This record gives sequence, structure tokens and C-alpha cells, in this order.
Amino acid sequence: MSSIPWHSLSAFEALTFLQSTPEGLTSAEAARRLAEYGPNDLRAARSLSAWTILLRRFTNVPIVILLIAAALSAIAGQSLAAVAATIVALLIAALGFLRDYHAQRAAALARELAAPTTIALRDGNQVEVPIRDLVPGDVILIRAGDRIPANARLIEALALQTDESALTAALVPVGKHTVTFTAAQLPLYKRGNMVYAATVATRGQGRAVVVATGASTEFGRMAQSSPIIGEDHIPGEPG
Repeated sequence: MSSIPWHSLSAFEALTFLQSTPEGLTSAEAARRLAEYGPNDLRAARSLSAWTILLRRFTNVPIVILLIAAALSAIAGQSLAAVAATIVALLIAALGFLRDYHAQRAAALARELAAPTTIALRDGNQVEVPIRDLVPGDVILIRAGDRIPANARLIEALALQTDESALTAALVPVGKHTVTFTAAQLPLYKRGNMVYAATVATRGQGRAVVVATGASTEFGRMAQSSPIIGEDHIPGEPG
């Protein structure tokens, strides 16, 4: 389901696809899905120092190519080309470092803010559910201060804003809504009808249906492919 453009489905379509309802799943169905999908957690790699993150940027293939080009240009006496290639390489490295370092710090903050449980609708009732027990199709309630426990398509949003810096390095909270987008291909930061694991609700409230958990979330995929996110269980309960 990770390839489905959930932002281009209406809330009703998302619920229908997930065989869920605005009142959530039954306890029995949630238990069955937990056995099918597994717990909503993952173990990311160990946190790295700022120097290590910076040095890793210089193992990036485009940066290496630019530095080699700069060296060859300098040897050939083309000083202007050498300086230009060096500046571009340093800019790319600096931007990559800032993105990775900020993501690591934001993820650490998300862990500090994390609660081991969240409020979900089960059997039509609001119940406290361990975050690691959330499954696709669960309907969760979101309030200001909550860390979003999974990727979810919003069903309701009232003045809702989220801090998505752990994913996009955005410096300001993002406003959320329930409007359906027609474009299937849309950058993550423009998907205003979606909320994502490891981000934080900074204002308002909402209700959303879970579409991805654990390693299938945007943060999960980033954590699996990058050694900079941190080493605790994310987005499930700590420890």
C-alpha cells in the first residue's frame, strides 16, 4: 500500500479502500491486522555526530565528481572552473549536512515528545491504544502536542498544524485540511490532507485514518535507508 497516492483519494475512498469506517475498526479486526502487518515500530540506526554527518556528505557521488573535476581543472590551469566546481560541491555538501543534521535533531525531539499510547476508535469507542499496536485502517484522534504515530489520511481537521521538520526540514508548521488533491504525484510538503509518523501536531485537532505503519511510513523508509535518524523505536513506543 506504500505506493498508493493517499492524498489523491478522498477520505471516504481511503476508508473504503482500507475496509474501515469513520468509527474505526473492531477490536477483533485490529488484532487480525496487527498479526498481518506487524507492530508499528522500527529500529533506526545509531545517531551520528555532526562531524560524521558532514564527512559522510563528501562520500556522495555527485560531490566526489565535482571535487575531481575541480582538481583536474586546477591541474589544467583552469582556475575559474576549479573554483566554481569547488563552490558548488561545498554548497551541495552544506545543504545536505543541514538537512541531515536537522532531521536527526528533529527525530530526537520527536522521541522526547513521544507517548507510548494514542487515542484511537475501536468498536466505535475512544480508547487508549499502544502506538505499536496501531494498524492500517485504525482511526486516530489528533490534538495539539500529540506526536503523529503513523502515516494517516485526514478525515477531519480543525485549525490543525503539524511540525514536519523531521521529514522535510521545514522551519514552520504546516497547515492541514481534508481537501482531496487531483495530482497523484505531489511533493511530501504539499500533501496538506496527510499527516506523517514522527511529526508533531502543534495546533488544532483532527481525526485521521492510518494508511501506513512502521517501516512502511515515510519516516520508516528514511530511517531504514539513512544512518542519521536515531536508534530508538520509531514511530512505536520507546524502548
